[in-house]
Amino acid sequence: MDPNQFYCIQPKLIRNDYPPPSNNKRLTCVFTFGTIIWILLSFSTFLLAVCSVLHSTWLVGVKSYGNPAYQDTPYIPSIGPLVRCTRRYIYKNFEDTCVVYVNTSNFWKDQISYFWTISRLCLFLGFILIFFATFLSVTSICAQTCCSGSKSLFTMTGVCQGFAGLFFILGITFFTAGWSSIQIRMQYCGEQASYFLPGTCTLGWAFYSILATVVLCLVCAVTSVCADKSATSLAVLREKQKGDMCICSI
Repeated sequence: MDPNQFYCIQPKLIRNDYPPPSNNKRLTCVFTFGTIIWILLSFSTFLLAVCSVLHSTWLVGVKSYGNPAYQDTPYIPSIGPLVRCTRRYIYKNFEDTCVVYVNTSNFWKDQISYFWTISRLCLFLGFILIFFATFLSVTSICAQTCCSGSKSLFTMTGVCQGFAGLFFILGITFFTAGWSSIQIRMQYCGEQASYFLPGTCTLGWAFYSILATVVLCLVCAVTSVCADKSATSLAVLREKQKGDMCICSI
């Protein structure tokens, strides 16, 4: 062997599945199965929250009559955090009406129960958070990070959805605590009504809808983690490195 012969030993390459970070600042839309399911769930949660809060059938009273002349047409009163349906005496006639009984003057000072004032505040905060989270979920198609790329938009949205569910739970709790008020017992549910006990009243579909909204909020918060993983998967990162502006991945 020639001692003057040199051998060049090439070092082994360390395998790295993830591509190097790209300096490409172009807008990239990412569609994955996980993100689409999460966005659809977020939209469904928001729409269900709107239908629940803006309906009167949270607490449904017993069948009654506004006037002996209406013996053939009974009505069933119902009341929610914002809307109530009852029979009112208007221009010498009784008419079944559903009105928003809450306005800017009595929003913070409920004539029925102070518990319902707190309930409306919690529902309002939950509604704002779920609306903001739904907006962020749509934005996540084009922007997966925020705060200069240091925070995941999916994680922040999931946190908002979790807190929205918490505020909805508080709103439901304070709403049921207000069943002990005098007006609820006299006009809707009888003397048997008390804290968390509806008496002769029944729970309407809007009350169960807000319970379903709470469950969906928690499901969305968990699903946001799966959406984050799917949007930052190896396949998506490789497509971004190629410079694709629209990426579809399972």
